[in-house]
Amino acid sequence: MSFEFPSPQEDAEKLSEQLQKKTFTERVFSEFQTRKTTIPGSENSDGVEPSEIKRGETFRFERGQIFKAYTLLRKEIRDTEKMGEDSTSKRELLKQIRERAEIMEQQLDELNRQYFENVHDIDVQTKYGDFGIPVVELDLKERNDSNKENEIPTFMIGSVATNYHQSAALSMALALDGRKVFVPTYPEQGSTKRPDNFKEILQKDGLDMQAEIVKEIIKKMGLQKVNIIAFSMGTAVAMKIGIDPEFNAIHDLTLLEPIGIEDKGFAQIVKEFIGVQAVNTIVSSEQMIKALRQGSDEDKGNIGFLAEDGKILSRKSFEPETLKNLHPQERFQVWVGTESPLVDDDLAEKIFTETDVLRKAKDSNVSPVEFHRVKGADHSWALTNALGLSKMLQQEESPDTVSIDDLENSAMARMLKDISEKE
Repeated sequence: MSFEFPSPQEDAEKLSEQLQKKTFTERVFSEFQTRKTTIPGSENSDGVEPSEIKRGETFRFERGQIFKAYTLLRKEIRDTEKMGEDSTSKRELLKQIRERAEIMEQQLDELNRQYFENVHDIDVQTKYGDFGIPVVELDLKERNDSNKENEIPTFMIGSVATNYHQSAALSMALALDGRKVFVPTYPEQGSTKRPDNFKEILQKDGLDMQAEIVKEIIKKMGLQKVNIIAFSMGTAVAMKIGIDPEFNAIHDLTLLEPIGIEDKGFAQIVKEFIGVQAVNTIVSSEQMIKALRQGSDEDKGNIGFLAEDGKILSRKSFEPETLKNLHPQERFQVWVGTESPLVDDDLAEKIFTETDVLRKAKDSNVSPVEFHRVKGADHSWALTNALGLSKMLQQEESPDTVSIDDLENSAMARMLKDISEKE
């Protein structure tokens, strides 16, 4: 008689299922998070006065998921041994998790520190006036000169009026996957320098101004090519940049939850954003962390400016005839959640399918539009499941439709998936 013992891969798959299960308290009130502590090693050089670099909530969520996995697995080991059964595979899994988690926790702290320390203050001159825009640079890789020359950095444009701290969920995920990532602050934020008549400019030429600022930042930083990844309002800015025939720095273009393709009206956009998406966020502790608090809640945007941005988002700024001029040099991806209250996935597919036809008629060698649906995902899915999205974006081919459950929501979920799929 032969007995089949479980393998670490099988135990990883079971642990992954347990990790995703949440109590009512976890779902609504409090996810697993570590305490709000100072990042080790971030004290001032004299060692007397600690810096104010505290672990942000998105980072504490990631560490909390690692702690949760440890807790679940250790209980499994104890229960197995109490029943007199073999726990070898579970102990091997624990060893593999420890090795990976130690590296991951170091990377999380390094990135968290970079959000405070790797900031470039970029002064740009535009026809709308002079601006001073803080841009964070995130990079975990050691690069030699040849790699630096050949690598194309990612330029991420976040949601409405955010700074880079408030874009941490997605930008952190992109950096964890080895990308060099730049994230600018919107000029609505208090940390920027802007003209005295900024609100007037925002009312009259808001989207054009935002696009002009980003283009000038990319030029000023000497970035010859960039892969633009844009989310929500950032997609409108990215599309405005991308249709400029004189701007040729976009290598890959990725639009997540594209805004500005439908004429909604201000009342409708407020209803969708506050009446639906905000409610979804409030009743989900994970969304509160990743879509609202993220890396830091400091430097919030002016309410009056946000209202003007809402008016911009409520207007139809793009249609296929305009979008046919989008000219990324390589890949062009569009991703939409099927439950998004702000973006109609059927309408978006229709618009970008027509765009694809017109682009190919204009230039038969143009890269095709890759349209993807995420089943069960609302507007914040690219933030809550950023680790799974980041991994998916790097695949040469992605399925037209994926389930939100197939996109990992944490680094711990990613580790377990990698272990379970290991031969």
